[in-house]
Amino acid sequence: MNPKLLVDLGNSTIVMAMSMPSETFIRRTVQHNRDIDRKTLDRTVTELISEASISPSACALCSVVPQMTDRLIDWVSARFGLSVFLLAPGTRIGMPILYRNPAEIGPDRVANAIAAWDRFHRDSIIIDFGTATTMTVVDGHGALLGGIILPGVFTFSSSLHRATALLPEVSIASPESAIGRSTIDCIRSGFHFGYSGMVRQCMAALTSELEVKPAVIATGGAATRMHTILDIASLWDPDLTLKGLLLAHQMNTEQREEIRIW
Repeated sequence: MNPKLLVDLGNSTIVMAMSMPSETFIRRTVQHNRDIDRKTLDRTVTELISEASISPSACALCSVVPQMTDRLIDWVSARFGLSVFLLAPGTRIGMPILYRNPAEIGPDRVANAIAAWDRFHRDSIIIDFGTATTMTVVDGHGALLGGIILPGVFTFSSSLHRATALLPEVSIASPESAIGRSTIDCIRSGFHFGYSGMVRQCMAALTSELEVKPAVIATGGAATRMHTILDIASLWDPDLTLKGLLLAHQMNTEQREEIRIW
């Protein structure tokens, strides 16, 4: 398999990864403030190429920030002279989307669903702990049904500080007890029991509607921390979105008529 540059443009970060023949990824994450810092991207991709010891032969992009998408494509084209596959409505994804308006679902959720179906071929719920926490449901026939969107882990924490005069911004950590004995302890207790309780309740509601016990996959920037707090996922896969993006690129390279179009 020729190495490909995979780019996952999220609300807070840009994940760039090289897919390797061993079916692994060499990846770097760059923070952004809705702007493209070409120097940072150049430095980051140079590190990737150096570690991979080879330049990419193709590029695939998944973006949830429309105002940055074209600029990122322009950067890739200028840097490598490659055309960029953009995972978007009209591309082949190999599964039906049962949203009322399939075009409005985020490409990252579509990539996650593609990867989950490829891995399990059964009812699945993907929890992506990013700037927003999304839960995406795939049924036993390989259809993306929909799901739930919540404020993300760090969004949940930082918004409390921004919306109040006296409450500090607190790093996320497990409390010693439910009864907090300082403002910081109270916030941590509220997050630990409140946020994890919210996620558990949403998961219970989704599972009840599926009427079968699904595979549960956790991914996203905060998945490591939440996976240990919640212990509800059967698999933690930090590369799930990249895997789905790579699979989508392969489907669109093959251009087989029987592969379903988004």
